[in-house]
Amino acid sequence: MNKRTYQAAVGGLLHDVGKLCFRAGTDCRGHSKSGADFVKKFVQDTDILDCIRLHHRGELCGAAVAKDSPAYAVYIADNIASGSDRRESGDDLAGFDPCLPLASVFDTMKNKRGGFYAAEVFSSDKITYPQAKDTKLASCDRYKEILDLLAQELAVTPFSEEYVDSILSLTECCMCYVPSSTAKNQISDISLFDHSKLTAGIAMCISEYLIDRGEDDWTRLLDKSNDFYGEKAFLLFSADISGIQNFIYSIVSKGAMRSLKTRSAWLELLMESFIDEMLDLCGLSRACLIYSGGGHCYILLPNISSVKDTVKKTADAYNAWLMRQYGSDLYIAAGYAEATANDLMNKPESSQDKAPLNELFITLSRTISQKKLHRYSAEDIRFLNSDSGGAERECVNCGRSSVVLDKNSICEQCASFVKTAALLGRPGNLILVTRDKPNCPCLEFPSTGGSVYMSFDLESNIRKFIAEGGKYIRVYSKNKPYIGLKFSRNIFMGEYSYNNGGSLEELADDGKGFRRVSVLRADVDNLGAAFINGFVKDGKTESERHFYNTLSRKAAFSRQMSVFFRCCINNLLEKPEGLTIYKRNSGEERKKAAVVYSGGDDLFIVGAWADVIESAINIRDAFKKYCGGALTLSAGMGIYEVKYPVIKSAVQTGDLESSAKERFEDKDAAALFSDEMIYKWDVLRDEIIGEKLAVLKSLISDNIIDRAIGNSALYNILGLLKDAENDKINLARFAYQLARLAPTKNTNSEKYKSFRTVSGRLYTWAVDAKSRKQLITAIYIYVYLTRKEEHNV
Repeated sequence: MNKRTYQAAVGGLLHDVGKLCFRAGTDCRGHSKSGADFVKKFVQDTDILDCIRLHHRGELCGAAVAKDSPAYAVYIADNIASGSDRRESGDDLAGFDPCLPLASVFDTMKNKRGGFYAAEVFSSDKITYPQAKDTKLASCDRYKEILDLLAQELAVTPFSEEYVDSILSLTECCMCYVPSSTAKNQISDISLFDHSKLTAGIAMCISEYLIDRGEDDWTRLLDKSNDFYGEKAFLLFSADISGIQNFIYSIVSKGAMRSLKTRSAWLELLMESFIDEMLDLCGLSRACLIYSGGGHCYILLPNISSVKDTVKKTADAYNAWLMRQYGSDLYIAAGYAEATANDLMNKPESSQDKAPLNELFITLSRTISQKKLHRYSAEDIRFLNSDSGGAERECVNCGRSSVVLDKNSICEQCASFVKTAALLGRPGNLILVTRDKPNCPCLEFPSTGGSVYMSFDLESNIRKFIAEGGKYIRVYSKNKPYIGLKFSRNIFMGEYSYNNGGSLEELADDGKGFRRVSVLRADVDNLGAAFINGFVKDGKTESERHFYNTLSRKAAFSRQMSVFFRCCINNLLEKPEGLTIYKRNSGEERKKAAVVYSGGDDLFIVGAWADVIESAINIRDAFKKYCGGALTLSAGMGIYEVKYPVIKSAVQTGDLESSAKERFEDKDAAALFSDEMIYKWDVLRDEIIGEKLAVLKSLISDNIIDRAIGNSALYNILGLLKDAENDKINLARFAYQLARLAPTKNTNSEKYKSFRTVSGRLYTWAVDAKSRKQLITAIYIYVYLTRKEEHNV
């Protein structure tokens, strides 16, 4: 990394730290001066301090700094980032409110205000939801706590290029719930972290762009900034992994569950490794990363020939490795579009011109699509059609025959997936990336230099390895940053597993009803449209329509989505709150389930059937609260015998998910068991489980009827309800079956009166087509809860 680029990165990340000092009440001077003095306690690099002290025009004009000072890059980068996120609210209010809390970017998406975040440090142990505005959400005391933690961590963080991503992780922890602007006439929906990260990424690109051009006078960024805004100085880069579904679901062995999660995690780590290696080779940091998740990424790069060569060589090297290992199963489609600063700020040349930022993403999407259609050269095709000389037998796990197998007929890659299953999801484990293959279970990944290996171990063991001189490339922490570790990067991963990579049999054996597992597949409805056009509003001109459609908001929105599906999902299963279908044993909270994958907007969970249904509803409710109802979620849930192939169940549940999306115009639905049982989430939670299932359970829990008699009669009632034709039901037979449930003793007893009330409700539901369908679903859930394995047919 060039020295100027490193200084621009750190200066960009910390350029607005003085706002924290001011809001904490520790320094009421201008935030440029107070920020520089705050950072001066931890680093003596005058160029970094200049980036902080001089990032406003009035301060930089006439300042005694070198003509190639990175302060010029941070100054204009701050302007570009501000031009991308600062938007007036329409209120004619003047001045600033230091206690203004961060507003929800999802509220801006749905053109509504009301959700705000408490100023606090990010923690993967809790979910932060937007809430009603309150003066206590952002106080001096809250900011003082954040500032103290930032100072504490900066004091032990070396300032060098090896720790740039550590500083990035630290600013995310301390600034992601702090508003960038507290101007009363602006929307405060961009966090100080998102603004600072974008500033740092842009500044790094500008630095590399000017260095590559051989410019040693950067003052034009100040004196002729408007000219620079029109230069195609940037590349918006994107990459997308093709073949994810087939790769995950290609397992044919009985022990598929043990490697499903690892294969999914391998794909996540493949993308992260691709991103980091490419950024390292370009001399940049993850501050340039706009978004990563679901096998897709967006990155901001400098528009220089060496970077274009690097991204092509990196993609080619990775694809060559993937082709050797997996044939045509996996492919990384990568491409870029040239952009100006005006494009990044979404400023059309005239009021009637198209919004350039959207056009940039559309162009990039077309480029990626073309890459997928023309992925192989003639040489690649010859290789794919050649006899590679591999094993004659097929791997019993993945079914490939062009690979060397061990004595158990398993290929090396599949064996590594099984061996690392328990290590990957173990809480506290970090991921060590090395060039040499370690003497422990590990996963192999492509690299421009051949292969790299990722092993999983506790922080203490990895620190010992490093202290003893062990060679490594980087370290990944999961959901919790480790600031003082050289080359460490924090990534979010949905890694929850009740039995730490164990079998489905262990998940199903919970003693609640009959022994079955459920598969949940879900994703966000219309996410692509939300990303491209979610912030586009009604208006007469393109400028008015795209007023809030900015790169900052796209990045903030994407980060929030990634946090929910790759981090919060662990909390929702580890410490569940919300709906419960059955009464748990004392102290039992954790869901008997495992996340197969959760990233971007996709979700795949396997576990004990009742736990999965509960989790699905609770996840949806949490997501609705998390995004303030701006987005919806649809899902499919199937229920299966433990020995049923999980791959088949995943495909079938995916079909249920598709059916759920098609049933209602606004989607937001769940398919339970079959495409005949598709409901809006609120109906499933309130009317089926909260009402009808609760009534059925009261028959037993209130000792109104005997369980054995009740289950037998309910089976008969279920048959009558299912056989109803043309919205009619044999009411005489239905009444007879209900009568069989009636207590035979004193008809004046409270038990008999309760029965009459319950039977009346059942009768009312049975004669109404909509309620009858819901009752059928409730009976299924009830008998599944109460039926033991020996009664299964």
